[in-house]
Parts: sequence; structure tokens; C-alpha cells
Amino acid sequence: MPLKTNVGVSRKVADNNYGSRGASVNLEVELDSTLINEPERFHEPIRQVFRLAQQSIDEELERQHGPASHATNGSNGHAAPPAHNGGNGQHANANGRAAANASGKQLEYARQLAKSIQGLGIGRLENLAEKMFGKQLVALTTLDASGLIDTLKSIKAGEIDISAVLGTAA
Repeated sequence: MPLKTNVGVSRKVADNNYGSRGASVNLEVELDSTLINEPERFHEPIRQVFRLAQQSIDEELERQHGPASHATNGSNGHAAPPAHNGGNGQHANANGRAAANASGKQLEYARQLAKSIQGLGIGRLENLAEKMFGKQLVALTTLDASGLIDTLKSIKAGEIDISAVLGTAA
């Protein structure tokens, strides 16, 4: 009996105009069920499918709007934390343009989501912002806050484990 394996990859990247674009792909393959007893032989085809999925995402994002790699920090697909630009309360994004600070509505929504997630709450929300973007919650840009909100939604939906994101036991 074949063994069905599903590999999925999603990535969201920043656009020039403070927006974002994303792509996602899920591939299902059937593997020989006898591979389950041979972990290395089992993992190799999964790695190959994962690489194909990542390559498909890269190609799709490039097709949509040019190379995606300039807007991400590598393997995790999160937007690279912007550099500070003077002391004017704004940040430079990956394209050197000023990025607006997160809105009060974004931060309030993030706080509401955090409160609704068992084991997270407001106290650990600050830790999550630091872990993801290397800055305090109030220092996030609009793009950072969007990424944080997306992560919180995924945690709430059970798609991401809190302890995996924070690197601690939930």
C-alpha cells in the first residue's frame, strides 16, 4: 500500500509600495510504504519534493514581480527587519524607502489575537515580536505588524506551535 506524503511551502514578501505578495504550493506524492522502516531513504524523496516546492514558490514570486530574494531574510520567508533611518520614527525597507510605523489598529489587533491564544497572552507577544523582528512591539513597521498578525493567526488556527516560534516550551 503506498504511503501518501504532502509537502507544502508558503512565502510572503514585501512589495515596493508597503504591500506584500505571496505564493503557496502543496504537493502530494505517493511513496513506497516499505520506506517507513528506512528513515534516510524515506526522507530523501521528501527533501526532493520540498526543494521542488521551494523552487516553484521562488519562480512564482519572481514571475509576479521580479526577484523575491531581496525582500526576505532567507530560509524562513519573513520580510527582513528594516534598518532604522535617522531618528524620524520611520524605517527604511528592503528597497531603501521609508516604511511607516505599525498602526494602532494593527497593534491592538495583535494584542487581541495574543489574548485569545492559550499560552501566549500579552506578555509573550512582546517576546514574539523580539524573536521575529529583533525589536519591541511598538517599534514594528506596518509590514512587521502584518507578518506578526499572520503568525498569530496561524498559531491560533493550530498551523504553528507557539513553542516552535518562541523557542521555548509552551
